[in-house]
Amino acid sequence: MGKRRIRNLRALGYDDITGFDLRAERREEAEGDFGICTVTDLHTIDEFDAVVISTSPAHHTAYIQLAIEKGKPCFVELSLLVQNLPDLDRTSRAKGVLVAPSCTFRFHPSVRLIKRLVESGDYGRVTSFTYHSGQYLPDWHPWENIRDFFVSKKETSGCKEILSFELHWMTYVLGMPRNLIALSGRAATLDIDIDDAVAVSMEFDRGIGVLFADTVSRFATRSLILNLERAQLRWDWEQKLVRLYDADTKQWTGYPEPEGHAHSGYNAGIVEQMYIGELQTFIEAAERGRPFPLSLSDTIRILELIEAIEENSYATKSAGGKR
Repeated sequence: MGKRRIRNLRALGYDDITGFDLRAERREEAEGDFGICTVTDLHTIDEFDAVVISTSPAHHTAYIQLAIEKGKPCFVELSLLVQNLPDLDRTSRAKGVLVAPSCTFRFHPSVRLIKRLVESGDYGRVTSFTYHSGQYLPDWHPWENIRDFFVSKKETSGCKEILSFELHWMTYVLGMPRNLIALSGRAATLDIDIDDAVAVSMEFDRGIGVLFADTVSRFATRSLILNLERAQLRWDWEQKLVRLYDADTKQWTGYPEPEGHAHSGYNAGIVEQMYIGELQTFIEAAERGRPFPLSLSDTIRILELIEAIEENSYATKSAGGKR
């Protein structure tokens, strides 16, 4: 993600970028690939205008705290642990320091279209939905062993990452659920101690639905069917298309996504534009005081929702026997 954010900043016209990483090989890689300067400690943070925190989730809070102490607006990648985020939220508000949590898919053109169609009122209220988000965990970082990667740890597992990623946009469209129940288990034999599939049934003010997330899908999948009183929405991530069935006219209308560019080696659906738009919004919030669409308190509520999913989950047996 740090490399992606350098690309994002370059796309926005920013060249004065300094990188920090504890690992020498990563600093050398960034210097060679991007021509940026790197540092081995953060004693120079006072010289910077803003901070982008792209560490693994378990280390977010230390860098957020440093940014707040130094009065530097910071953007932080998707968080998976509540930890001391509530204390940091209170401190950042008291000091007037911007902390902008990542909410990438709120910048996705199809998600924004779905939100507009749902909130237009033209087709009545949402009644039900099913949504599947699945990927294959070893495909995430093929250059390293998944045991060396935070997604193989229970507290920051791949399924938890997917739940956080998806719920950040689903709550944007549907609001927070009132009730939920979940079923989780281990379907694959990757020899890591995490659940790799979870099904969550949720009741919203806007309908009832099921979110199924897994890290065993051999082809990356995002597929939504959302029913309204007088319409049905279908979003197929692979086809880059939202389709709307109007029950009054008995007609389908297609809404293709605008052309986007996926970086080499990434799934075609992971377009750089939504990441660039997210970082541009952060910079505008930091420089001009414009609003950022998600607050730290908002992301805490979503992480607490994921904790509730874990606490209210019925566990299944693994494919290999006892858990």
